[in-house]
Amino acid sequence: MRGSSPFIEYNGELFGVTHFSEDAMTRRYFHMLVVLDKLTCEPIRYSKPFVFDKVGIEFCIGFDVRDDKYRFWISRFDRDPVLFEVDAHIISFVNIYE
Repeated sequence: MRGSSPFIEYNGELFGVTHFSEDAMTRRYFHMLVVLDKLTCEPIRYSKPFVFDKVGIEFCIGFDVRDDKYRFWISRFDRDPVLFEVDAHIISFVNIYE
């Protein structure tokens, strides 16, 4: 996992976007939300991998939460920035300690 966005406080925890890539003819990027404990910064849970638009080169260049919606600013192929908004309940998480 690599960085993408700074972590922000939401509901008393720290949320951030990470990514990993797979080498192919065109590199493929996959993203995950990661939740950290606010005091220890230890991982608590993470989302299943997802893409914003389509499999390919995508970077998350900004992240925020407003009105229970995750807001992702992304860049495709280092151009064409766009804002994606997703209701927070749409993204499911896996608890690390279960």
